[in-house]
Amino acid sequence: MILVIVEATFEDANIEKAVEIFEAQAVAVRQLNGCESYALYRGQNDVAIVQKWQDMAKFDAYRSGEIFAALGQDLKPMMSVPPVTTIGQVADEAG
Repeated sequence: MILVIVEATFEDANIEKAVEIFEAQAVAVRQLNGCESYALYRGQNDVAIVQKWQDMAKFDAYRSGEIFAALGQDLKPMMSVPPVTTIGQVADEAG
């Protein structure tokens, strides 16, 4: 299983809109083949997304797709610093 953590920081004026965009995207991402979970955590002016994917190929398919492209197009201009993404291989909870 692939664990992906994305951390993004926004100016105070942009955080509400950013959360709305992330939440709207989450609905579509959770339906994608291979997405095991997609959780959004909000701080004062930052957002962390924790995702679990069946494998790297399915995560890569998401990253090369329209949903991810639209997200970047909408959110990157609102970020105060570039996002930080951490990707790791983790054991399946059942095994």
